[in-house]
Amino acid sequence: MSRSIVLLYPRFEPDFPDPYKRTGPPLAPLTVARPLVRAGYKVDIIDENATPRAIDRMRACETPLYVGISSLGGNTVKTGRRMANWARKMWPDTPIVWGGWAPTLMPQIFEDPGSAKWADIIVRGRGEAQALEIAKRLESGESLEGIPGVSWREGKGKMKSNKDAPFDDPTHSELLPYHLLDSYEPYTTKYGIMSYISSYGCPHRCHFCGIPIGTRTFKPTANDHVTNHLLHFKQMGMKEIIFFDDNFFTIKERVVDMAQRMLDANVGLKWHCNGRIDQILRLDDEEMAIVAKSGWKSVNVGYETNDQDVADSVSKDYHTDDIFDLARTLAKHGVGLSVNFMVGLPGETPESLVGSLESLKQIHAIQPDMVVSWYIFMPSPGTPLWHDLVKQGLMTHHQTFNEHAAFDTIFMEHPWYFWGPPSSMWQEWRRKHQAVVWYFWMAYAAPTPSNPVTRWLFQQMRNWCRFRYEKRLFRLRLDWRIAYHYHWTEVHTRWFFKGLSRIRPFWDLWRAFRKLRPVKVPEELGVAGIPKSI
Repeated sequence: MSRSIVLLYPRFEPDFPDPYKRTGPPLAPLTVARPLVRAGYKVDIIDENATPRAIDRMRACETPLYVGISSLGGNTVKTGRRMANWARKMWPDTPIVWGGWAPTLMPQIFEDPGSAKWADIIVRGRGEAQALEIAKRLESGESLEGIPGVSWREGKGKMKSNKDAPFDDPTHSELLPYHLLDSYEPYTTKYGIMSYISSYGCPHRCHFCGIPIGTRTFKPTANDHVTNHLLHFKQMGMKEIIFFDDNFFTIKERVVDMAQRMLDANVGLKWHCNGRIDQILRLDDEEMAIVAKSGWKSVNVGYETNDQDVADSVSKDYHTDDIFDLARTLAKHGVGLSVNFMVGLPGETPESLVGSLESLKQIHAIQPDMVVSWYIFMPSPGTPLWHDLVKQGLMTHHQTFNEHAAFDTIFMEHPWYFWGPPSSMWQEWRRKHQAVVWYFWMAYAAPTPSNPVTRWLFQQMRNWCRFRYEKRLFRLRLDWRIAYHYHWTEVHTRWFFKGLSRIRPFWDLWRAFRKLRPVKVPEELGVAGIPKSI
């Protein structure tokens, strides 16, 4: 029997792979692969976000013991289902295993008998130990009975489920098997950037976030191992590290000790991370200086709203005005600030949204090196807010693949809330919030075009949006509707042509055309691109 395992990472944005966008390496499949490689299994990782013809890469693999698919939810459920179809046609007798956030938070859509074509086994939870145990059981022909966190299908019927896996998976001293990647280039780009996890989990309880539901703990890797891993990245030629931890600053002492170790070992890498406002502010001035000196360049925080009542309603558990202290502290130490801003939280009104947007202008005045990421509120399945909205009839508790496939979470605009939900009041509330954000963005934050004609037209639009925003004129939003549908059409047209290019005949034609194009060689280089001085 084959000791080969194929791990698939579905495309999470419809326009990936895109050479102009940096995507992080597939950390979930790499995490699952680590114990498999240690046990002697041959593992192939196929990342559709970085591989233009993933189906060809799959065809090159030998028949595996099982095919694993890691899904975050949203678009990765749809693209993962397509990859499962490919796998089923190539290897009809090979079990297909799903893991990741989607089966952890929404196991019902995989357990449904109608999903038997795409899912034979699912793993709920982290999945490292389960992936190895599943391989051993399949190899020996044993049942999957008793493996915590695993559900499996007997025949074509419903799945049988074992009890949930404990949330005490140990961390590991060895680095993830990055060598399994076909190439570092799609992930690091020319800038030498690598994503890395030094801990997992978050002990907090934000009612819209799936991380506490899926992890319920905080597990850090020992700092001496982290330092060794960073030195390894430095030897690979990396220049910057993105800590992909769920909540990097959960333990203040750990962060300060890690920074000091990085200084002592002369790691010399710039690094970025996620964090909570209140946790970062626990560092005193001396500790903040040590962390900043170690190479800390920016932090991304969840600043969903400046309305304290709204923040309390979703159990954010911090004071919203602390963001101003954080901005001052980071500016003092030369650390950039990125904030996640969420629109449409329960209890938020257009007036409270305007107040929150005004606070962004104040933060920007304190910390000019600030980036804002906009999100429309949408709770993760299984969270308290998700259950509340399902009870109110404002959201659907998906039971099948097809129901979830109609639930688009790629756009911040979320087309589903324009045409899907049953409540017209809900639709109006969402539309107004989105329009308010658009007017603010156009009035103060949108980048100015470089073309003189376009710049003049843009300035007229900016003046108009600033007038509407400052006068609070948010009714009769025809201008916003035109802009929205123009953007929707533009993006979907781009997706269409990108999809067309992935069809094999068009892809081959494009590659042939690229080979026929003349290549300009700089004067200082020879015919073969070799410096003339050599």
